Parts: sequence; C-alpha cells; structure tokens
Amino acid sequence: MRGASPFLAVFEFLFDTPLLIAGPVIVGFLCLFGIVGLVVVRRRVLPKLRIHDSDSGFCGAMQQAVMVFYGLVVALILVNVWQRYSELAKVISQEATAVAVLYRDVSSYTEPSRSQLRKQLREYVVQIIHQAWPLQQRGETPSADVKMMYTFQVTLNSFEPLTEGQKVLHAETMHDYDRLSWLTGCD
Repeated sequence: MRGASPFLAVFEFLFDTPLLIAGPVIVGFLCLFGIVGLVVVRRRVLPKLRIHDSDSGFCGAMQQAVMVFYGLVVALILVNVWQRYSELAKVISQEATAVAVLYRDVSSYTEPSRSQLRKQLREYVVQIIHQAWPLQQRGETPSADVKMMYTFQVTLNSFEPLTEGQKVLHAETMHDYDRLSWLTGCD
C-alpha cells in the first residue's frame, strides 16, 4: 500500500509475525516503556514534588496492609458464597427427590386419582421452574406454589384406600407429602 503511514506498517508487520515472536516483542516493549516512564518520573517529576525515597516506605507498608485486608475480605466473601451455593444445591436436590418420590407413590394409586395427582405434581414442578425461580431472581416472593400444594393436598386427602396395600401406600404417600411440604415451606 502506497501512502500508508510507517506506524501502520509496524502493526501489519506485527500481525504477520508468528505469535511466539510477536508476543515477547510486545511484552518487552511494554516493559521497556514502563521502565523508561519510571526513570523519567523519578528524575524529573519527583524532585519537583519534594518526594523522597524514604516517603515511599510508609506508603508501601500501607498499601500492603490494605491489600492483605482486601484479600481476606474477598476470600471470606468467596467462602460465604460457596457455602450458600452448596446449601441451596442441597435444598433443591432434596426437594427434587421428594417430588420424584411423591410422583412415584401417586403413580400406584387407582384412577382417576392417579392422573389428577400426577398432573398436579407436573404443574407444580413447571410452575416452580418457569415462574417461581424467575420471580425469586427479581427478589419477589412467589405464592402460587403454596396454592398448588394446597390443591394437591386436598386431592390427596380425598383419596379413599380400599385395600390394606392401598392404606399402607397412602400412609407412605402422606408421609412423603409432609416431607415435601416441610422442604418447600408450604406446611
């Protein structure tokens, strides 16, 4: 390219150079620029400001102390966030397990209770994922899940077991429902 500035030619040359060569050249240039700037500031600017080398000792110690406290604060925040994440993951896992166990239990019920209870559990899970979690992300408290669990409880309580096996299954289902309602705070 005719008429191109020499400055652009240097950049084109660097872009065409392999990274193993261009990288150290760029880093070396930046280090040299920093050292030259430091020498110029120390020889030309600092004498006019009447700042001496002895003044930097206190500033360096203060900077180190601040950085130590900053590092400790960041580490404590990281630990706190990790603990909250672990606790939340545990609660979500427990709730998902409780819903799965309850779904399995109601799958053994007779019709029409089985279909109705399974449908209500599916709707509850969809509502939690697609409505409650986004509301919680915005800092709002969802309330539809409590109503859905109450409706599920009414349907579950309306089931009348006929055989001994159904009575045992219904008692276990009621126990699992109580566990889920305790985990979700819907009790």
